Amino acid sequence: MLKMKKQWIICLVCFLMIHVVTGYGYEGQANPSEWAKESILLLSSHGLLTEDLLDDGKYQNPITREEFSELALSVYIKAMNISAEEIDMDHPFTDTTNPNIGRAYNLGIIKGVSDRKFAPNKEITRQEIATILWRQINTMGLPTELYKKADFVDMFWVARWAKEAVSFLAQEGFMKGIGNNRIAPNENTTREQAMVLLANMSKKYGWLYVHDYSNDFEMLENGYLIPSNTELLIRMNEATKLHLQLATDPYAQKESLHGYMAEILDTLRINKISEIIVMKLKQKIQDSWHEAYNAPVLYDPYNVELDDGRRIELRCDKGIDVTIYTPLFHRDQTKTIDTTAFKELPNGYFVPKESKLFIQSDDGRGIRLNLLANSYTDNEEIYEQISQLLDTLEINKIPLEIIREIERKLSSSWDHIENKPGKIEITYRELSDGNRLVYSSDRYMQVKIFHMDL
Repeated sequence: MLKMKKQWIICLVCFLMIHVVTGYGYEGQANPSEWAKESILLLSSHGLLTEDLLDDGKYQNPITREEFSELALSVYIKAMNISAEEIDMDHPFTDTTNPNIGRAYNLGIIKGVSDRKFAPNKEITRQEIATILWRQINTMGLPTELYKKADFVDMFWVARWAKEAVSFLAQEGFMKGIGNNRIAPNENTTREQAMVLLANMSKKYGWLYVHDYSNDFEMLENGYLIPSNTELLIRMNEATKLHLQLATDPYAQKESLHGYMAEILDTLRINKISEIIVMKLKQKIQDSWHEAYNAPVLYDPYNVELDDGRRIELRCDKGIDVTIYTPLFHRDQTKTIDTTAFKELPNGYFVPKESKLFIQSDDGRGIRLNLLANSYTDNEEIYEQISQLLDTLEINKIPLEIIREIERKLSSSWDHIENKPGKIEITYRELSDGNRLVYSSDRYMQVKIFHMDL
């Protein structure tokens, strides 16, 4: 039975890798085509796709000369294991200041449309792509011997300077006809077609490591996939909407953190988190790397909202902790609060007519409003109290960003074992009316609004 379950999981993971790259991230009217998703994953997992190239809804857009040149350059740099800073970026073109165009030019990968013009925004043609890739293979010291000239029916339309390149890419199986044995040299190429072409070349020549995910993951009860053999600390608790938590062991060797980071990011990918979000998380970890600790340090959690209501939270305290969860007290902006359920206090603040919250107002002591949710109740009641507390803040026109901040900290600090509010340090926020709001939690949730001179 266990063996059959394992085989079923492997088949499912293979299906996901072939048919789904980022189920929650690729949106818009033009998602990547099924045949392109595996190639997009390969390039993006190596960090070779810019945020612009991963832009939702643009995979079928024609790729420009600048975009393709940069993509080819990024593959070259990765394959040769060099730094972009090692390559001269001067160039003669007057219509671009992009340093990567200079780098590709100095490597001999690209040329201009004239001595002084590059035409960066011009949509690149199929024969131009063939020539760039043929030059790139040459530059990398790989053989480009031509055994057979291409026999496409429209080869007479191929420019003289592109004939050898087109024939070589056709010979190697990289460039194929578009129907009726036509190569269509002057037609354009979409972004995803260009990605597939470079991914196929990278696999054939061994430029990029191709990770086999199929045997590396197993499924949790909630459907999320986790590494089969890992030293990561993994937790889930669907009762409190904690879908998946991946964290490094605080006692792990700091030298291993880069490997753990890659493992965490791969786990996010296999769980259909969009590559653009994975890239943002990776960049945040790298930017927060502290040389003295040889580890990432973030002073505040980094949050990313997903379109389906889930949230990803990154915490770094000399380690890496990534959590996917659905906020317990998500503020539905379409929801209208029932104002008839509130009454007005003499000082102008509104409070619920019926509530199990502890509510206090003492203007003589400078306390405009004091709200306390008591956790020594059953779980459903504490949820109800906190939701009512947040509604009370909203109806009293507390800035939305402060309410969201409280909700976010509540959800992320929630004690998923006791199913109670976790610890939130005392936090002060100034209000535009001259009052001050302070909140904290530790098995309770308290929000107080008081005069500044209290």
